Amino acid sequence: MAGSILNDVKKFLGDTFSDDDSFFDTSLLMSINMAVSTIAQNGGCEDDFVVEDECTTWNDLSSNVMLVNFAKVYIFNQVKLEFDPPQNSTLSAQYKEKADEALWRINIMVNPKENNVYG
Repeated sequence: MAGSILNDVKKFLGDTFSDDDSFFDTSLLMSINMAVSTIAQNGGCEDDFVVEDECTTWNDLSSNVMLVNFAKVYIFNQVKLEFDPPQNSTLSAQYKEKADEALWRINIMVNPKENNVYG
């Protein structure tokens, strides 16, 4: 779970990127941090959490494995939609639905009583 957030996003985006290719890092970091700020607004991480470079890991985001897994799905899909959107509208809708579900699950996980979950 301790992998680099930036490098894992690059891997998710495909063969276009390698860990040592930093040409698009600034653009990727903007998209990643936009997704992270949405997670923070939903209570999934600290408000001041920022992915600065390849040294920022998933463990830095949270020690909760389940929350990190939901955050990965959300971040991966949001960055894909912003940075490299599919031309196929059905595929775009699937990425958006996955991201929306992951964010919903984060919200339910961190605010169970507000969402009438678990009693």
